[in-house]
Amino acid sequence: MGDRCPAGFQLASASGSSCVIQCPSIKGFENGEINGTPACLYSDDKTVTLNLTPIPAVQVAQGQPTPTMSQLQATDPSLYATYAAELERFSQKFPVVESSINKETALSNAFKSLQLAENSRDQTPEAYQTARSRYYTLLKGDTWLTEERGRIAKVDVEPIVTKYNNMFTDLTNRSLRQQQTMDVVGGVKDKLLSMKDDIKYSVDTFSKNINDLKSKLTLERRLRSDTTVDPWKWVDTILNGLVIIALIAAAFLFYRKLTPATSTEAETPVETAIDTFMKSLPTFAMPAFIINAKPPVQNLPGNK
Repeated sequence: MGDRCPAGFQLASASGSSCVIQCPSIKGFENGEINGTPACLYSDDKTVTLNLTPIPAVQVAQGQPTPTMSQLQATDPSLYATYAAELERFSQKFPVVESSINKETALSNAFKSLQLAENSRDQTPEAYQTARSRYYTLLKGDTWLTEERGRIAKVDVEPIVTKYNNMFTDLTNRSLRQQQTMDVVGGVKDKLLSMKDDIKYSVDTFSKNINDLKSKLTLERRLRSDTTVDPWKWVDTILNGLVIIALIAAAFLFYRKLTPATSTEAETPVETAIDTFMKSLPTFAMPAFIINAKPPVQNLPGNK
C-alpha cells in the first residue's frame, strides 16, 4: 500500500502521510512551512501566507492509479468530506490573502521573474512557463489563462488534429475505392465461373456425343466384319494366278519366236506344253504383236 493524494492535493512532505492543497504557482505562491505548519507562501513577499490543513493520505495498492475526488466519494465518503471542506475553506481564504498583495509590486516582480526564466528557457522550460503564466495572469486577469490554453490548442494541437483527420479521410476514401475494386473483381470472378461451368458442360456434352458416335461406328464395323463374306475373294486369287502364268508363257513364247531355231532342233516337252496352253487361251488374251511375231530370217547352211 502507498500514500496518495487526490487531484489538487500533494503530500505535505516527502516522507509524510498527509496531503495538503497545492498552492497556485501561477499566482506566485508556493508550498512551504511556517514553524512546521504547511502553508502557501508568496514568492516575492514571504509575509503573505495562507496556512494549510493536513489531511490523511489515501491508501492505494501498489500499481493502482490515484483515485479522483469522485472515486474517493464512492469508496470513502468520510475522507472525501474532509478533503471537500478543506477545498471550500481555501477557496474562501485565498482571495483575501491575494488582495493584500500590492498589484504594481507583484506585476513588477512577476516581470523580473519572467525575464530571468526566459534566459534559461531551454534548460528549465517548466519554470519559464510558470513565470510567463504568472505575469500575464497578473497583467490580464484570470481569463488570460483560459484564452492562452485556447490559443495553444489552436496553434499547436489543431494542426495535428487536422493532419490526423486528413489521414483518416484519406484512409476512408482508399478503403472505399478498394472495396469498390473488390466488388468489381468479385463480379468478374462470378461471371468467369459461370462461363467456365457453361463451357465445361458444352465440352462434356460434345465429348459424350463423340464417344457415342465412335461406339456406334465400332459396333457397326464389328457386325459387318462378322456377317459379311466376300464371294469374289477366291475368284480374285485364281485370276491373279492365271494372269501370272499367262505372262510367263507369253514371255517365253515371245522369246522363242524372236530366237532363230535350227532345223535340227526338236521342241522340248516344256515348249510343247506351253504351245498347247497358249493355243487353248482366247485369242484376245495375247497381244497381236506376240502371236504374229516371226523370227528373223537367217542364212542357214544349205539355204540360198
